[in-house]
Amino acid sequence: MSTRKTIMSPQRRLQLRYRAEGRCEKCGAPNVERNYCDACATKCGTKKRHPLPSEWSAVDWSMQSRDIAERFGVSLKCVSIQRQLRAPHTIRRGRPAKRTQ
Repeated sequence: MSTRKTIMSPQRRLQLRYRAEGRCEKCGAPNVERNYCDACATKCGTKKRHPLPSEWSAVDWSMQSRDIAERFGVSLKCVSIQRQLRAPHTIRRGRPAKRTQ
């Protein structure tokens, strides 16, 4: 049986501490969302691919996914993933009942 210890760098320990305190892992600024603040997310290129975390937080989840996707210029799949993460109470289960006239 191996008694190998896992060595963690001081930088990684600092990043984990920042994450536990709700701060950005890169700069230590207060951060409500995930790992990085908006400024660090923009620097690392996240803004080029997806809206910033603060933009996702401001979404009115009562809107249809199609409208949200058009507003942000992303796919419906991207919106459905964010909806599952941020507003699971707005997900409709199953098909809606057919209306009879």
